[in-house]
Amino acid sequence: MDEKLGSAAIANLTLARDEGLPLQPIAAGQRAMPRKKVSTTIYIEPEQLEQLKLLNERTKVPMAEFIREGINMVLQKHHEKLPGQLPLVDNTTPRRPT
Repeated sequence: MDEKLGSAAIANLTLARDEGLPLQPIAAGQRAMPRKKVSTTIYIEPEQLEQLKLLNERTKVPMAEFIREGINMVLQKHHEKLPGQLPLVDNTTPRRPT
């Protein structure tokens, strides 16, 4: 990511989306299998990129991991707006006696 950015601050960052694979217990000395990820392009402000670079240098955590974490925070915050499993019985409407 050492390339110069223009005024549009285009940053090609690899993001990930979990594929919903179940987590498997890991025995001592084993490494977890990486989850599948999809690549996408995002546009961020130059200040955001600089802050991510600094964070990466100091923590050695990939910038994409921080971006995924941020996406998860937004999804958690707005989870009620996302589709979920519908209840089998609608308890909100009163039932008529039969």
